[in-house]
Amino acid sequence: MVKKVSSNESLTFIGRVTYRRGPFYDVEDGSRVIQLFLTPSEQKKYRDRIKSGAIIKVEGTLGMSKTNRVFLRPNEIELLAHPKIPFRHMSSDDAEQFVTATFNRSRRKKLFQSNELVEIVRKFFWEQGFLEVYTPCFHRFPYGLNVSQFSIADTDYLLRPDHDIDTRAYLLFQQRVFQTGPVFRKMGVSQRYDQEFLVGNFFAWMEDYIDAARRCLDLFKTLKDAGFPIPEEINVLNFSQAVNGRQGDKIKYSNLEESINSSCNNLPAEDLSEHRDVFRKKVKKSFKELTIIIGAPGIINPTAKKIENVPYVEDFQIVWKGRTIFHGCTEENDPIKLGHLSGNAFKKYRSLLEYGIPPYSSVGLSIYSLVQCITGEKKVTDLFPSLLK
Repeated sequence: MVKKVSSNESLTFIGRVTYRRGPFYDVEDGSRVIQLFLTPSEQKKYRDRIKSGAIIKVEGTLGMSKTNRVFLRPNEIELLAHPKIPFRHMSSDDAEQFVTATFNRSRRKKLFQSNELVEIVRKFFWEQGFLEVYTPCFHRFPYGLNVSQFSIADTDYLLRPDHDIDTRAYLLFQQRVFQTGPVFRKMGVSQRYDQEFLVGNFFAWMEDYIDAARRCLDLFKTLKDAGFPIPEEINVLNFSQAVNGRQGDKIKYSNLEESINSSCNNLPAEDLSEHRDVFRKKVKKSFKELTIIIGAPGIINPTAKKIENVPYVEDFQIVWKGRTIFHGCTEENDPIKLGHLSGNAFKKYRSLLEYGIPPYSSVGLSIYSLVQCITGEKKVTDLFPSLLK
């Protein structure tokens, strides 16, 4: 920033527009930031011509705001370069949001923080003996979940809505596998849903949902040791207690197994499948503290192994600030017991099981939601370089 300024001092300044809000434009040249103040007529003139990311030349008069911040009243603004749009899928307005997120100092810090988090997650699984795999982001036929897929302009390719089954295929010859990466779900224009997610999936032979839940908490401890604000305790309760308004018992991570077994033993014999939508839309969002919810009706996780004597499956969700961070289970590996499931995704999964996969656990990790909880950002898509906006 300019430290000393005389009233009505003239200045010619070349830089990139890094932020716009009303009459104020932040322009940065790499060494300092100058704030432009535009009159209503200037705002109307430049609103559609100069967006975040544009490189401009400004001639004007310096002034000092009431908060002692230097600003520039422009006499003339020349557009030197338009902001470049990195992908065909990104509109001009979305490109501006991406640039704003990149140049804003607070969000830039969170950008690096999110990148660090992803690398810690990957390193954690490497050290746990998991093989990291990579599967195609594009497909030429409908694939995965029962959602609409994005098509790629001028091609017959579709973006994947998940990489779950592709990753599981490696279990045919590998005991532990994981994959992180983006998935894309065409859900229409909505403030409630984003259409791009950064997720992780990990799978391990001869482990059950308790082993998987323990590993999730080990990952939390690793993130906390790295300086991320992760709670040291977790609330534990079962699905029935959750839909009936309980908040659970708070425990240390080390007592997890005993608490899970206790929660399972307290599952009622009644079928609570009808509460699925209430749980997803209302109950889950009520859990602001770190919480693990044990057991679920089979309709929530139809490929999970059933718990004996009750209409529930060996399933868990770790929820934080109303968002599911981990969702895991003991998988049913007998294709005959999954014969009642219909749809292309289940058909492909049963075909995979017929080749022979030992009993195993699976966990989905929403890196997107975890970054939201850690950074406090309500919308974090711009914190990751991406194909879609």
